[in-house]
Amino acid sequence: MIDTTGDSLAAELASAVEGVYVHERENGSLRLDALRYDVTFWVARQIAGGSNSQLLRMAPAWLVEELYEWVGSYRKSGHFGFVSNLGKVDHSDVLAKVSAILPPKRALGVPDWLRTEEKQRPDGSFHEVFTVYESPDDSRPVKHGLYREYRQDGSLLEGNYEHGHKVGQWREFGSPLGTLSGSS
Repeated sequence: MIDTTGDSLAAELASAVEGVYVHERENGSLRLDALRYDVTFWVARQIAGGSNSQLLRMAPAWLVEELYEWVGSYRKSGHFGFVSNLGKVDHSDVLAKVSAILPPKRALGVPDWLRTEEKQRPDGSFHEVFTVYESPDDSRPVKHGLYREYRQDGSLLEGNYEHGHKVGQWREFGSPLGTLSGSS
């Protein structure tokens, strides 16, 4: 029998998200969308299967945003699927169920207009990647969700913001490539 309790699903989600982050760190902090899509689709299947959508309260901002984008796409066209090197797969049935029961973002405490911002160095490499929404008076962006600072030495600072304030554990990771030094 499959354990679908809230704690079990939360642990599975945390493990899957951490697996994405580990893979990204091990590969030079490259964002691999396929891994993030897999985790997002797992959450969609859980919700479509009758699990409580409160699972989204434990999900990182990028996952919540992706799922709401998918639902928005489904609602516009009545169709949702993926195309990969293995062919085309139709997941409209899953997204139809999710679309019918997914609460508004505000019910999850997530602003409606959360967007990803990226700051780059003059050489074009990423320095910071984070999600923001506009303050209620539209005077400034407010950081909310996953924040990553990519340092020039290849190390990474990673943590979360909640409505403009740092929350939870912030972690630093050394360069996956180690220290590069020239020796002759």
